[in-house]
Amino acid sequence: MRLFFAILWLSIIFDDVCRAWIEEAEQHNPDSEFWTTSDNLKKDVTPVTRSPESTDETKKRLEYIKALIIKKLGLEHAPVLNVPMSVPSNLNDLLQSDFQSDYPAEFDEPDDFFSETKKVIIFARTRPHTTDCCYFKFTPDVRQNKISRAYLWLYVQPGKINQDTVGLLKIYGLLSQTKNEARAKYLLNETKIDTSRHSGWISFNIKRTVRYWVGQPSTNWGIEIVSPNVVDLVVTGPIETGNNKLPYLEIQTAQHRHTRSERSAAPDCPSNEEVNYCCRHPLVVNFTELGYSDWILQPKSYDAYYCSGECRLMNPYNPYLDYSILVSTHGIQQCCNPAKMSGIQIIFFTDSYTIKVDTLHDVVVKKCVCS
Repeated sequence: MRLFFAILWLSIIFDDVCRAWIEEAEQHNPDSEFWTTSDNLKKDVTPVTRSPESTDETKKRLEYIKALIIKKLGLEHAPVLNVPMSVPSNLNDLLQSDFQSDYPAEFDEPDDFFSETKKVIIFARTRPHTTDCCYFKFTPDVRQNKISRAYLWLYVQPGKINQDTVGLLKIYGLLSQTKNEARAKYLLNETKIDTSRHSGWISFNIKRTVRYWVGQPSTNWGIEIVSPNVVDLVVTGPIETGNNKLPYLEIQTAQHRHTRSERSAAPDCPSNEEVNYCCRHPLVVNFTELGYSDWILQPKSYDAYYCSGECRLMNPYNPYLDYSILVSTHGIQQCCNPAKMSGIQIIFFTDSYTIKVDTLHDVVVKKCVCS
Protein backbone atom coordinates (compact mmCIF):
# COMPACT_ATOMS: atom_id res chain seq x y z
CA MET A 1 0.00 0.00 0.00
CA ARG A 2 2.87 2.41 0.83
CA LEU A 3 4.46 1.66 -2.53
CA PHE A 4 1.18 2.46 -4.33
CA PHE A 5 0.83 5.86 -2.62
CA ALA A 6 4.50 6.63 -3.27
CA ILE A 7 4.07 5.93 -6.98
CA LEU A 8 0.86 7.99 -7.08
CA TRP A 9 2.60 10.92 -5.35
CA LEU A 10 5.50 10.76 -7.81
CA SER A 11 3.08 10.73 -10.73
CA ILE A 12 1.46 13.96 -9.55
CA ILE A 13 4.86 15.61 -9.05
CA PHE A 14 6.06 14.60 -12.54
CA ASP A 15 2.77 15.79 -14.04
CA ASP A 16 3.20 19.28 -12.55
CA VAL A 17 6.87 19.46 -13.58
CA CYS A 18 6.18 18.40 -17.17
CA ARG A 19 3.33 20.84 -17.59
CA ALA A 20 5.49 23.67 -16.18
CA TRP A 21 8.32 22.83 -18.58
CA ILE A 22 5.96 22.79 -21.55
CA GLU A 23 4.36 26.12 -20.57
CA GLU A 24 7.81 27.69 -20.15
CA ALA A 25 8.97 26.42 -23.53
CA GLU A 26 5.84 27.79 -25.23
CA GLN A 27 6.29 31.20 -23.63
CA HIS A 28 9.94 31.53 -24.71
CA ASN A 29 9.47 30.06 -28.15
CA PRO A 30 5.85 29.86 -29.39
CA ASP A 31 7.05 28.34 -32.68
CA SER A 32 8.93 25.48 -30.99
CA GLU A 33 6.69 22.84 -32.55
CA PHE A 34 8.35 23.57 -35.89
CA TRP A 35 11.75 22.70 -34.44
CA THR A 36 10.62 19.34 -33.07
CA THR A 37 8.95 16.22 -34.38
CA SER A 38 5.27 17.15 -34.46
CA ASP A 39 4.02 13.63 -33.77
CA ASN A 40 5.71 13.74 -30.36
CA LEU A 41 3.00 16.21 -29.36
CA LYS A 42 0.19 13.74 -29.87
CA LYS A 43 -1.54 12.22 -26.87
CA ASP A 44 -0.65 8.68 -27.89
CA VAL A 45 1.44 7.11 -25.15
CA THR A 46 3.62 5.19 -27.61
CA PRO A 47 6.85 7.16 -28.24
CA VAL A 48 7.33 8.29 -31.84
CA THR A 49 10.68 7.80 -33.55
CA ARG A 50 11.70 9.81 -36.64
CA SER A 51 15.24 9.13 -37.74
CA PRO A 52 16.00 9.80 -40.48
CA GLU A 53 13.25 12.31 -41.36
CA SER A 54 11.30 11.95 -44.59
CA THR A 55 11.90 14.29 -47.54
CA ASP A 56 8.38 15.73 -47.29
CA GLU A 57 8.89 16.66 -43.64
CA THR A 58 12.23 18.28 -44.44
CA LYS A 59 10.57 20.36 -47.18
CA LYS A 60 7.88 21.48 -44.75
CA ARG A 61 10.49 22.56 -42.22
CA LEU A 62 12.44 24.50 -44.87
CA GLU A 63 9.28 26.20 -46.16
CA TYR A 64 8.45 27.23 -42.60
CA ILE A 65 11.98 28.64 -42.06
CA LYS A 66 11.75 30.45 -45.42
CA ALA A 67 8.56 32.24 -44.31
CA LEU A 68 9.89 32.77 -40.78
CA ILE A 69 12.95 34.68 -42.03
CA ILE A 70 10.77 37.09 -44.02
CA LYS A 71 8.59 37.67 -40.96
CA LYS A 72 11.51 38.15 -38.57
CA LEU A 73 13.11 40.70 -40.92
CA GLY A 74 9.88 42.71 -40.82
CA LEU A 75 9.25 42.25 -44.54
CA GLU A 76 5.95 41.49 -46.26
CA HIS A 77 7.68 39.56 -49.03
CA ALA A 78 11.13 38.90 -50.46
CA PRO A 79 12.71 42.15 -51.76
CA VAL A 80 12.65 42.81 -55.50
CA LEU A 81 15.80 44.56 -56.76
CA ASN A 82 14.80 46.85 -59.64
CA VAL A 83 18.31 48.25 -60.05
CA PRO A 84 21.12 45.69 -60.47
CA MET A 85 23.45 47.02 -57.77
CA SER A 86 27.08 45.92 -57.64
CA VAL A 87 28.56 45.96 -54.15
CA PRO A 88 31.77 48.08 -53.94
CA SER A 89 34.95 46.14 -53.21
CA ASN A 90 35.70 48.05 -50.01
CA LEU A 91 32.14 47.48 -48.81
CA ASN A 92 32.55 43.76 -49.30
CA ASP A 93 35.53 43.90 -46.96
CA LEU A 94 33.58 45.95 -44.39
CA LEU A 95 30.64 43.57 -44.44
CA GLN A 96 32.84 40.49 -44.19
CA SER A 97 34.56 41.94 -41.13
CA ASP A 98 31.15 42.42 -39.48
CA PHE A 99 29.77 39.06 -40.51
CA GLN A 100 29.82 36.28 -37.93
CA SER A 101 28.83 32.88 -39.22
CA ASP A 102 28.76 31.46 -35.69
CA TYR A 103 26.42 33.64 -33.64
CA PRO A 104 27.41 33.70 -29.94
CA ALA A 105 24.65 31.67 -28.31
CA GLU A 106 25.39 32.99 -24.84
CA PHE A 107 24.32 36.45 -25.99
CA ASP A 108 20.76 36.01 -27.15
CA GLU A 109 17.52 37.80 -26.36
CA PRO A 110 14.72 35.27 -25.78
CA ASP A 111 11.93 37.85 -26.03
CA ASP A 112 12.95 39.38 -29.39
CA PHE A 113 11.04 37.82 -32.27
CA PHE A 114 12.07 40.35 -34.89
CA SER A 115 15.62 40.79 -36.12
CA GLU A 116 17.96 43.38 -34.62
CA THR A 117 19.72 45.77 -36.97
CA LYS A 118 23.48 46.06 -36.53
CA LYS A 119 24.47 48.07 -39.61
CA VAL A 120 22.75 49.79 -42.54
CA ILE A 121 24.35 50.71 -45.87
CA ILE A 122 22.46 53.35 -47.90
CA PHE A 123 23.49 54.08 -51.48
CA ALA A 124 23.10 57.56 -53.00
CA ARG A 125 20.04 58.47 -55.06
CA THR A 126 19.27 61.60 -57.04
CA ARG A 127 18.04 64.50 -54.93
CA PRO A 128 14.28 65.16 -54.92
CA HIS A 129 13.06 66.98 -58.05
CA THR A 130 16.56 66.96 -59.60
CA THR A 131 18.91 64.66 -61.47
CA ASP A 132 21.85 65.57 -59.21
CA CYS A 133 23.64 63.53 -56.55
CA CYS A 134 23.22 62.86 -53.66
CA TYR A 135 20.24 61.94 -51.49
CA PHE A 136 20.04 59.20 -48.84
CA LYS A 137 16.67 57.75 -47.88
CA PHE A 138 16.50 56.36 -44.35
CA THR A 139 14.59 53.20 -43.59
CA PRO A 140 12.26 53.03 -40.53
CA ASP A 141 14.64 50.80 -38.56
CA VAL A 142 17.36 53.48 -38.77
CA ARG A 143 14.96 55.99 -37.22
CA GLN A 144 14.06 53.52 -34.46
CA ASN A 145 17.64 52.70 -33.39
CA LYS A 146 20.32 54.72 -31.71
CA ILE A 147 23.08 55.62 -34.20
CA SER A 148 26.54 54.92 -32.81
CA ARG A 149 28.54 55.66 -36.01
CA ALA A 150 27.85 57.19 -39.42
CA TYR A 151 30.35 57.56 -42.26
CA LEU A 152 30.04 59.00 -45.75
CA TRP A 153 32.13 57.05 -48.26
CA LEU A 154 33.34 58.66 -51.52
CA TYR A 155 35.41 57.25 -54.36
CA VAL A 156 38.34 59.49 -55.40
CA GLN A 157 39.29 59.09 -59.06
CA PRO A 158 42.94 58.86 -60.16
CA GLY A 159 44.59 62.13 -61.20
CA LYS A 160 44.27 63.22 -64.84
CA ILE A 161 46.82 64.78 -67.19
CA ASN A 162 46.76 68.60 -67.51
CA GLN A 163 44.84 68.95 -64.27
CA ASP A 164 45.78 69.94 -60.72
CA THR A 165 46.84 66.94 -58.70
CA VAL A 166 45.71 68.48 -55.40
CA GLY A 167 41.95 68.84 -55.37
CA LEU A 168 39.86 70.77 -52.88
CA LEU A 169 36.83 68.72 -51.87
CA LYS A 170 33.84 70.37 -50.20
CA ILE A 171 30.74 68.59 -48.91
CA TYR A 172 27.62 70.65 -48.25
CA GLY A 173 24.36 69.78 -46.56
CA LEU A 174 21.32 71.25 -48.34
CA LEU A 175 18.40 73.10 -46.81
CA SER A 176 14.83 73.43 -48.01
CA GLN A 177 14.36 75.72 -50.99
CA THR A 178 11.88 78.59 -51.16
CA LYS A 179 10.33 79.65 -54.46
CA ASN A 180 12.56 81.73 -56.79
CA GLU A 181 15.51 81.53 -54.40
CA ALA A 182 18.77 79.63 -54.56
CA ARG A 183 18.96 76.60 -52.30
CA ALA A 184 20.72 77.37 -49.02
CA LYS A 185 23.47 75.05 -47.87
CA TYR A 186 25.91 74.55 -45.02
CA LEU A 187 29.44 73.14 -45.03
CA LEU A 188 29.76 69.63 -43.63
CA ASN A 189 33.41 68.96 -44.41
CA GLU A 190 36.26 70.05 -46.62
CA THR A 191 39.65 68.56 -47.32
CA LYS A 192 42.49 68.58 -49.83
CA ILE A 193 43.30 65.39 -51.73
CA ASP A 194 46.50 64.72 -53.66
CA THR A 195 45.24 62.49 -56.47
CA SER A 196 48.81 61.66 -57.51
CA ARG A 197 49.24 59.83 -54.21
CA HIS A 198 45.75 58.79 -53.27
CA SER A 199 42.78 57.40 -55.13
CA GLY A 200 40.01 55.03 -54.15
CA TRP A 201 37.65 55.09 -51.19
CA ILE A 202 37.79 57.71 -48.42
CA SER A 203 35.37 58.25 -45.53
CA PHE A 204 34.05 61.20 -43.51
CA ASN A 205 32.47 61.05 -40.07
CA ILE A 206 29.03 62.69 -40.33
CA LYS A 207 27.32 61.07 -37.34
CA ARG A 208 25.99 64.35 -35.95
CA THR A 209 24.43 65.30 -39.29
CA VAL A 210 22.85 61.87 -39.82
CA ARG A 211 21.39 61.92 -36.31
CA TYR A 212 19.91 65.34 -37.06
CA TRP A 213 18.44 64.11 -40.36
CA VAL A 214 16.95 61.06 -38.67
CA GLY A 215 15.52 63.10 -35.80
CA GLN A 216 14.22 65.84 -38.12
CA PRO A 217 13.38 64.18 -41.47
CA SER A 218 12.19 67.46 -42.97
CA THR A 219 15.79 68.76 -42.83
CA ASN A 220 17.15 65.96 -45.03
CA TRP A 221 17.50 67.40 -48.54
CA GLY A 222 20.67 65.53 -49.37
CA ILE A 223 24.23 66.71 -49.91
CA GLU A 224 26.20 68.48 -52.60
CA ILE A 225 29.79 67.46 -53.43
CA VAL A 226 31.92 70.20 -54.95
CA SER A 227 35.51 70.38 -56.22
CA PRO A 228 36.26 73.90 -57.52
CA ASN A 229 39.65 73.17 -59.11
CA VAL A 230 39.43 69.50 -60.21
CA VAL A 231 36.75 68.13 -62.52
CA ASP A 232 35.17 64.85 -61.37
CA LEU A 233 37.39 64.53 -58.33
CA VAL A 234 34.99 61.97 -56.84
CA VAL A 235 32.40 59.74 -58.51
CA THR A 236 28.87 61.13 -58.17
CA GLY A 237 27.15 59.51 -61.14
CA PRO A 238 25.60 58.17 -63.16
CA ILE A 239 23.03 57.09 -60.60
CA GLU A 240 20.51 54.25 -60.89
CA THR A 241 22.69 52.25 -63.28
CA GLY A 242 24.29 49.83 -60.82
CA ASN A 243 27.43 51.99 -60.52
CA ASN A 244 29.56 50.43 -57.75
CA LYS A 245 31.57 53.62 -57.06
CA LEU A 246 28.70 55.84 -55.98
CA PRO A 247 28.71 57.54 -52.55
CA TYR A 248 27.10 55.62 -49.72
CA LEU A 249 26.43 55.94 -46.00
CA GLU A 250 27.62 53.37 -43.48
CA ILE A 251 25.47 53.56 -40.34
CA GLN A 252 26.19 51.52 -37.22
CA THR A 253 23.39 51.06 -34.68
CA ALA A 254 23.72 50.21 -31.01
CA GLN A 255 22.67 46.71 -29.94
CA HIS A 256 21.48 45.41 -26.59
CA ARG A 257 21.80 41.74 -25.72
CA HIS A 258 21.10 39.68 -22.64
CA THR A 259 22.30 36.32 -21.44
CA ARG A 260 20.08 33.27 -21.32
CA SER A 261 20.26 30.45 -18.80
CA GLU A 262 21.03 26.89 -19.84
CA ARG A 263 19.31 23.58 -19.09
CA SER A 264 20.77 20.08 -19.28
CA ALA A 265 20.27 18.95 -22.84
CA ALA A 266 20.18 15.94 -25.13
CA PRO A 267 23.24 15.30 -27.32
CA ASP A 268 23.65 15.69 -31.07
CA CYS A 269 22.56 12.68 -33.10
CA PRO A 270 25.43 10.53 -34.39
CA SER A 271 25.90 10.99 -38.14
CA ASN A 272 26.76 7.39 -38.95
CA GLU A 273 23.85 5.51 -37.36
CA GLU A 274 20.10 5.63 -36.85
CA VAL A 275 18.92 6.41 -33.33
CA ASN A 276 15.55 6.58 -31.60
CA TYR A 277 16.39 8.71 -28.56
CA CYS A 278 15.92 12.49 -28.27
CA CYS A 279 18.77 14.33 -29.96
CA ARG A 280 19.58 17.23 -32.31
CA HIS A 281 19.38 16.48 -36.04
CA PRO A 282 21.04 18.57 -38.80
CA LEU A 283 18.87 20.68 -41.12
CA VAL A 284 20.78 22.71 -43.73
CA VAL A 285 19.08 25.90 -44.98
CA ASN A 286 20.54 26.79 -48.39
CA PHE A 287 19.42 30.25 -49.56
CA THR A 288 20.18 29.49 -53.20
CA GLU A 289 17.86 26.49 -53.11
CA LEU A 290 15.21 28.59 -51.35
CA GLY A 291 15.43 31.25 -54.09
CA TYR A 292 16.80 33.96 -51.77
CA SER A 293 20.37 34.22 -53.07
CA ASP A 294 19.62 37.36 -55.16
CA TRP A 295 18.98 39.49 -52.04
CA ILE A 296 20.72 37.63 -49.18
CA LEU A 297 24.47 38.26 -49.46
CA GLN A 298 25.61 36.32 -46.38
CA PRO A 299 25.41 33.59 -45.26
CA LYS A 300 25.02 31.39 -48.31
CA SER A 301 23.63 28.66 -46.05
CA TYR A 302 23.42 27.71 -42.39
CA ASP A 303 22.41 24.72 -40.24
CA ALA A 304 19.14 25.31 -38.38
CA TYR A 305 18.89 21.81 -36.76
CA TYR A 306 15.74 20.32 -35.23
CA CYS A 307 14.86 18.07 -32.29
CA SER A 308 13.48 14.57 -32.68
CA GLY A 309 13.48 11.24 -30.91
CA GLU A 310 11.99 9.15 -28.14
CA CYS A 311 11.49 10.47 -24.62
CA ARG A 312 10.81 7.96 -21.85
CA LEU A 313 9.78 9.03 -18.36
CA MET A 314 12.21 7.29 -16.04
CA ASN A 315 12.66 7.03 -12.27
CA PRO A 316 15.50 9.46 -11.39
CA TYR A 317 16.67 7.05 -8.64
CA ASN A 318 16.20 3.85 -10.62
CA PRO A 319 16.75 4.30 -14.39
CA TYR A 320 15.62 0.73 -15.03
CA LEU A 321 12.09 1.36 -13.68
CA ASP A 322 9.74 2.47 -16.46
CA TYR A 323 6.92 4.83 -15.54
CA SER A 324 4.72 3.87 -18.49
CA ILE A 325 1.93 2.96 -16.07
CA LEU A 326 1.93 6.56 -14.79
CA VAL A 327 1.89 7.85 -18.35
CA SER A 328 -1.15 5.74 -19.21
CA THR A 329 -3.07 6.65 -16.07
CA HIS A 330 -2.20 10.36 -15.71
CA GLY A 331 -1.37 11.37 -19.30
CA ILE A 332 2.17 12.42 -18.39
CA GLN A 333 4.26 12.89 -21.54
CA GLN A 334 7.73 14.09 -22.33
CA CYS A 335 8.56 15.55 -25.72
CA CYS A 336 11.88 16.15 -27.47
CA ASN A 337 11.96 19.96 -27.66
CA PRO A 338 14.52 22.74 -28.15
CA ALA A 339 16.18 23.59 -24.83
CA LYS A 340 18.03 26.57 -26.25
CA MET A 341 17.79 28.62 -29.44
CA SER A 342 20.37 30.90 -30.99
CA GLY A 343 20.64 33.24 -33.96
CA ILE A 344 22.72 34.14 -37.00
CA GLN A 345 24.07 37.28 -38.62
CA ILE A 346 22.50 38.02 -42.01
CA ILE A 347 23.51 40.57 -44.69
CA PHE A 348 20.79 41.40 -47.19
CA PHE A 349 19.27 43.95 -49.56
CA THR A 350 15.98 45.52 -48.46
CA ASP A 351 15.76 47.30 -51.81
CA SER A 352 18.12 48.34 -54.59
CA TYR A 353 19.66 51.12 -52.48
CA THR A 354 19.87 49.65 -48.97
CA ILE A 355 21.92 46.83 -47.43
CA LYS A 356 21.39 45.76 -43.81
CA VAL A 357 23.37 43.66 -41.37
CA ASP A 358 20.86 42.11 -38.98
CA THR A 359 20.83 39.58 -36.18
CA LEU A 360 18.12 36.93 -36.59
CA HIS A 361 17.17 35.57 -33.17
CA ASP A 362 15.97 32.02 -32.51
CA VAL A 363 16.57 30.42 -35.91
CA VAL A 364 19.13 27.80 -34.79
CA VAL A 365 18.42 24.96 -32.35
CA LYS A 366 21.42 24.80 -30.02
CA LYS A 367 20.32 21.97 -27.73
CA CYS A 368 17.41 19.55 -27.33
CA VAL A 369 15.81 18.30 -24.11
CA CYS A 370 13.00 15.97 -23.05
CA SER A 371 10.38 18.07 -21.32
